[in-house]
Amino acid sequence: MIAIVIPYYKIQFFAKTLESLKQQENNNFQVYIGDDNSPQDPTSIIEYYRSYLKIKYHRFDENMGSKSLIKQWERCVSLIDNETWIMILGDDDYLGENVINEFYNHISTFLNKTNVVRFSRILVNENCEVLQINKSNPVWESAYCSCFRRLAKGNRSSLSEHVFTLESYKKFGFFDYPLGWHSDDRAWLEFSDDKEIYSINQAKVYVRFTELSVSGSLKNTSFKNLATKQYFRFLLNQIGRFKSKNRNTVIRICEREFSKNKDLYFENLGLVIWSSIKIMNLNEFKNLMVKVFRTIYKNQLNA
Repeated sequence: MIAIVIPYYKIQFFAKTLESLKQQENNNFQVYIGDDNSPQDPTSIIEYYRSYLKIKYHRFDENMGSKSLIKQWERCVSLIDNETWIMILGDDDYLGENVINEFYNHISTFLNKTNVVRFSRILVNENCEVLQINKSNPVWESAYCSCFRRLAKGNRSSLSEHVFTLESYKKFGFFDYPLGWHSDDRAWLEFSDDKEIYSINQAKVYVRFTELSVSGSLKNTSFKNLATKQYFRFLLNQIGRFKSKNRNTVIRICEREFSKNKDLYFENLGLVIWSSIKIMNLNEFKNLMVKVFRTIYKNQLNA
């Protein structure tokens, strides 16, 4: 059975989240709700949906999300019983009615062949109006190819659109980046554990993008930027895992991101150069160094 874990804090769209679970064509799942000591009491909503869903609700004594979203995710996952597949569903996101049914329809195809399954994603606003429709993903794709596609296109994935095995979660866990920003991106690289990601494009997960969501909020930009720099350092250290034809592009994307902050640029310059030496030919390395020295010169002029 699949566990749907909801780290709860915001009530604004929570009923819609549970309603989407009520509307599932297949109800072979267990819902776990971990209340992050929210000031917005969800119990009346939860009690209504208990008639339709298998729900286990726990209110934590201490708010953890304001300190570490990852630790909040972890203690919510710790609530599950014996399910082997996990979805962490945002308290403002919701599922298309066939998500669980399609998961079980496909399980004979991907069981024991993957640790990570993803659905198609639709980005919506506070009124459920569509902002972006994610094109179909390759049915089978290596985690690093998937990562490269997102980097090259400037896209992000979401936590809610993925399902992963409890076994892979226990082995790797989520890396605790500030605000949990890019923690899921890194998780799919690690959780996959050299197996390909399996995509179910026939089912949609609706991810909400508003001022209330971490991704949509204009607040905490400095923490997001810091997390991005830390995540990109991780990618550079893993540069050999990318396809050879994509490595130069990954390095240039990372170098461009580092260049947005003078101090961080110089702090990470050595890693950029070392990664380049390992995989670039002489002309490619020369071209990158020309760009690096131009950036250094520009920073000196603006100092």
